[in-house]
Amino acid sequence: MNKTDKLLFLLSILLLCLFASLGQGSTPLSETRVMSVAPSVQVKDIDLNTADAEALCRLPGVGPVIAERIIAQREALGGFSCIEELQTVKGIGDKTMEKIYAYMEE
Repeated sequence: MNKTDKLLFLLSILLLCLFASLGQGSTPLSETRVMSVAPSVQVKDIDLNTADAEALCRLPGVGPVIAERIIAQREALGGFSCIEELQTVKGIGDKTMEKIYAYMEE
């Protein structure tokens, strides 16, 4: 998968996440259900919604500081619904996401 394919894939996933979240906005608050268990978002053998800082540091481009930011963002979001939400974490940009995608393919 070349760089252009990866970027198009990322863009497609981001758009899907966006459209999925827009559809959820029309549900009245009284009918909203709270999920007790976050869905599994896997990067190779690491579940982003349950991994501790040590496990997250196994991701390429992620050190202790970024790992703690990932955990804080995960708690703020109530769990990640897709891997692309990692880009909402300060310090994770396109280059780090490319490394993570390459890690997934190994």
